[in-house]
Amino acid sequence: MAIKSKGYQVWDGQLLRRALGWTPIFRQGVLQVFRKKRAKALYIFAGLPLLIFAAVIYVMTKPELKVFSEFIREYGTDPKLFGAYFTNGFMIFILLLLSVHAGASQIAGDRKSNAFALYFARPITKLDYILGKLAVVMFYLLAFTLAPGLILILLKMLFTGSMVIDLQVAGATVIFPLLVSLCFATMILAFSSLARSGKLVTVVLFVLYFASDIVQGILSGIFRSRWFHLLSLRENIQNFGWTIFGANTRADDVLLGWLSGLVLLVLTAVFGGVLALRIRRVEA
Repeated sequence: MAIKSKGYQVWDGQLLRRALGWTPIFRQGVLQVFRKKRAKALYIFAGLPLLIFAAVIYVMTKPELKVFSEFIREYGTDPKLFGAYFTNGFMIFILLLLSVHAGASQIAGDRKSNAFALYFARPITKLDYILGKLAVVMFYLLAFTLAPGLILILLKMLFTGSMVIDLQVAGATVIFPLLVSLCFATMILAFSSLARSGKLVTVVLFVLYFASDIVQGILSGIFRSRWFHLLSLRENIQNFGWTIFGANTRADDVLLGWLSGLVLLVLTAVFGGVLALRIRRVEA
């Protein structure tokens, strides 16, 4: 009978990777964000536009309320109504707050605690890690943009008793929040990957957001040109929103709106590239 010495046996099995390896990161991240201090107050605050515009839709179905006749003339069409909902300054500021709330510490916290060795010791890839973190931020942004937009469409059908809805508005209600949320999500995660402090990421994002507004305001005033609106994140979101919802009718407004959409796409690609490079470097 042969006697084998005990010792280390090299494992020669096959490591199987899950198709949805990012889902545990997403699930845990959503719960962690939800448990943050003052999270509930922020969610109530972020839900105010839905309540306001639900009341507006109800009022628009009551022509006997003459006190709102001027408002109805201004926003009585689907493109203008939904364009106003998604592009008002209050909604964009809420997206900024939600981005900071959900994403500022997503990667900065992992850098601070040196958690990357733990993440990549498991059968997940860089793509799984990025998708998991991105999905957390997108979940909270879409919960207060895409979901309320679809609810408003259903409420309009319910209050008017008609299933008819402008197809361009219905498509824009899906496409617009997806693109804008993706831009905010990649931006905040790119900044988070560059720092070890969520507070620093928050400050940087707020400074850049308001600085872009100030710079475009100064240059637009000096040169009397609307093309400098492309320098402002807020203006790009608003111009693109009015155009994709079909509320812009002038040719130059439509052109500026589509260029603003292109700017948002470019920003998303740039910040996504920065994020991918940072995670690759950290894993290495």
